[in-house]
Amino acid sequence: MRDSRLDVAKALLTEQGWAALATCRDNVPFASMVAFVCVPPFAAVVMVLSELAVHTQMMRQNPKVALVISQPEQVGIDSQTLARVTVTGDVRFVPESQADYAPWRRIYLARFPDSHRLFELSDLHILALIPQSVRMVAGFGQILSAPATDLANAWGS
Repeated sequence: MRDSRLDVAKALLTEQGWAALATCRDNVPFASMVAFVCVPPFAAVVMVLSELAVHTQMMRQNPKVALVISQPEQVGIDSQTLARVTVTGDVRFVPESQADYAPWRRIYLARFPDSHRLFELSDLHILALIPQSVRMVAGFGQILSAPATDLANAWGS
């Protein structure tokens, strides 16, 4: 039987464009908001980030991250019942010479067309979060913790 919570996770990953990125270095946590795009079928979550950013420097030292995506707040809806998904995994830097760079750049630009100028800056990188697990809260008491492969397998079905 198909788990509807995975459908909610997929919707958040494909419909939302901003997330909280949590990184850690020297036992010091740090969170920041980043633009992202999900590469189907949940193969990677792509971000374009500056080398100058604190979170990028932290990921160079510790690639383990969490990305939290939430349903937007709505008037009349209890904010504590909003759907949210946390994706955990390792980040890797994707150089232009790598085969994934060009298609992931296209996917990113399709989602954020105004960001084309970012790719002209020498300090910007494509970073790919390779998902290992998801924690989906589809509403009050509707929680699912699963390996990322469960979401990837449900992506096309």
